Amino acid sequence: MNIELSKFGSASPPSVLAQHWEELQGLWQIRCAAIMDQEYVASDIKALDARIEAHVDGLLVGGKASIPLLLDGLKGEEEAVVVAVYVLLRFDDEEAADLVVIALREAKPDQLKAFCQSLCQSRLHLISDRLVEMYEHGPTLLAATVAEVFAYHGRLSENASRLKKFYEDEDIEVRRAAWRITALVGTEDKS
Repeated sequence: MNIELSKFGSASPPSVLAQHWEELQGLWQIRCAAIMDQEYVASDIKALDARIEAHVDGLLVGGKASIPLLLDGLKGEEEAVVVAVYVLLRFDDEEAADLVVIALREAKPDQLKAFCQSLCQSRLHLISDRLVEMYEHGPTLLAATVAEVFAYHGRLSENASRLKKFYEDEDIEVRRAAWRITALVGTEDKS
């Protein structure tokens, strides 16, 4: 990633921020498993969400000192990417949002699932216009990822400009995204 780190400080983050970061990734992984596990009940998920929120708050309170951890997360494994994107957008700050956009544009195909998962859980107001541009003019897999995010947020119609092309794309991941999008928005043919 070609991000200017110097404006965020180059000192290593305090250990308390690193602890929040590590705990948050672990809890996110537990939450992903929990929502698929019939043994968990709503109160369990709610308690897990409260713990997650406490660690998100810890990173947000850390301010710019948290950024180096989050930038490393954007280049990491799936849970790290999901959490980094989520926290960066929670800063509700243009510079932090820019980091997400840059990372999304540069993401490898195997990272896009993590971006999609996180963006579906995030507020998009700071990056929405740039996501529209990625949907309309970006490479097909990136466009399909953004379309899925918009569909999740109820901002994509079944007649979306590129959606029909996704169904017949040579990339199986694009076709899979098209069917997930269809599950969210429905189909044009109501016969």
